[in-house]
Amino acid sequence: MVGCAAEFCTNSSSKGYIMKILPRDPQRRALWLKNINRECIVCKKLYYL
Repeated sequence: MVGCAAEFCTNSSSKGYIMKILPRDPQRRALWLKNINRECIVCKKLYYL
């Protein structure tokens, strides 16, 4: 089961949602993290939206 990394999001793959992984490119990842209000996530881990 994969859960959503966005703030206040309760979506998960077990609920039938298609989860997308955050980009590995540092610039694109920074933009995604800014847009989901999660700039503090450690970039070494895989996170899904």
